[in-house]
Amino acid sequence: MAGAASEVGRPAPPTAGVRPSAAGRLLFVDNIRVFLTILVILHHLMITYAGTGGWLYKEGRQDAVVDALGGWFCSVNQAHFMGLFLLISAYFVPGSYDRKGPGRFLKDRLVRLGIPLAVFSWIVNPLFVYWFLHKYQQMPFWRFFPGTYFSGGEIIGQGPLWFVELLLIFTLVYLLWRVLGPPGPQRPVTAAPFPGGRTLVLFALALGAAASLLRVVVPIDSYNFRPLNLQFGFFVSYVALFVVGLVAYRRDWLRGLPDRTGRRWLRIAVVFILL
Repeated sequence: MAGAASEVGRPAPPTAGVRPSAAGRLLFVDNIRVFLTILVILHHLMITYAGTGGWLYKEGRQDAVVDALGGWFCSVNQAHFMGLFLLISAYFVPGSYDRKGPGRFLKDRLVRLGIPLAVFSWIVNPLFVYWFLHKYQQMPFWRFFPGTYFSGGEIIGQGPLWFVELLLIFTLVYLLWRVLGPPGPQRPVTAAPFPGGRTLVLFALALGAAASLLRVVVPIDSYNFRPLNLQFGFFVSYVALFVVGLVAYRRDWLRGLPDRTGRRWLRIAVVFILL
């Protein structure tokens, strides 16, 4: 998640049709990323003691009150935080491609996202899981790695780096779209009015309806593509918000978000979170 957004700290010479201000560092985006990272940590801590979802380690009381509070907290987080991470990451993808071109952009993505993904999936995480399980069962690592670690069908993307894997996949799809799409100059970054309240409401309703329909077929917590450790039940918001991030960059929406709009939707969000 940080890999895609970190480039924003490396200003590049302005290119034709790209406003330098859109490529400069956005400190409020750093604040959002820090807040979301804290939520991710608290989310998994909550799963340790209550709430929903699977985790390697659990303890604590599991009475009705704890379960209800934990389930509420995890559900609220799951409804938005990883999708918002994808939106923020996508926001910096078009500018990176514009500055670097397809070859350098692809190399950069593979280095920034692909290498950490491979190292964690095939070295760091297996050693951690082996250490955790070795306390309860005696098994040499050379048997554990091929026989137990991959026994669930996951080839890559185990643990929290499924997000890096998904971001890499989405970014590669964007790369193909730019390479194979209609030739011609890309639309420059042009400030456009932030979407109005009616548009946001319709988008939220459509997103919720589409996600509900998908989950009839693909229930929550069903790893229905195990080789990449991906849960398609959440993909409606993931895809939609990634695309929103791409559009937001071209229209400079993040820097043009009115304060009054942010305050209004904060109040609305608090009401719906409590409900």
